[in-house]
Amino acid sequence: MRVLTPVLPFCCLQVNHGIQVCYGFCEGSGSMERSRYFGYSKDLYHFDHFLGQFQNAFPELLGLESFEIVEVQEGDEPLVQVAVKGAKGEAPFTFALVERQFGARKGCLMTSQIIKGK
Repeated sequence: MRVLTPVLPFCCLQVNHGIQVCYGFCEGSGSMERSRYFGYSKDLYHFDHFLGQFQNAFPELLGLESFEIVEVQEGDEPLVQVAVKGAKGEAPFTFALVERQFGARKGCLMTSQIIKGK
C-alpha cells in the first residue's frame, strides 16, 4: 500500500497550508455529518471551525521540522503511526485512514481520525 500522510505540507511557508491540506483529505470535511476526526463528535462543515480545533488539538503538527513513518498497519481501516518533531516538541500520532467511496476523491485514502499518542 502506498501511503501519503498529510503531515508533509506542514513545512510549507504558506500560512496554514498544512491545515488546509489536512482539511482537504479529512473524510468528514465539508459535511454536516458528525465526525470523530478530533476524537470527539463534531461537524467539520466550515474550514474556520476545523482550523481552530486543529490548532488546539494538534499543536505539535504546527511548525513541523521532521517526521518519520514508524509503522503502517493495513486492513479495512489502515493505521499509520508517525513520529513528528516540531517547534512545540516531539509527539507520536496515529492517522486512521478510510477509502473515499464517492465524489471527486473517490478511491483516495482519507483521514478519518488523528490520534495523538502519549
